[in-house]
Amino acid sequence: MNTEALIIQHLSRHLAEGVKAYAQIPATRPPTFVTVERTGGARTHLDDTATLAIQAWAPTRRSAAALADEVASIVMRAWELPQVGRVSVESVYNFPDPASACPRYQLTVVVSVFPGA
Repeated sequence: MNTEALIIQHLSRHLAEGVKAYAQIPATRPPTFVTVERTGGARTHLDDTATLAIQAWAPTRRSAAALADEVASIVMRAWELPQVGRVSVESVYNFPDPASACPRYQLTVVVSVFPGA
């Protein structure tokens, strides 16, 4: 399983009811959702250390910020998964979508996964 899919699955299991995580913006946009995108990172024969941009989308800036806090808390618990060796939230910031003017916050997350675990 790739690192994006692993984190999407982890988030989807733990987010509040009705909130889901996706690899891209869904065609029919729910009012509140999360996207996960790999933006970089290194792979070796032992591990995959991915940098992820995780975006928390919501109807208001306040609710997007609250969702970002919830996402950060859930992501930090990903170390409990057997294939995750390390996870850190490097930043959380206001990042409104310029195309839709939809409020969103972005988290930059680094997670190390052991593919064979």
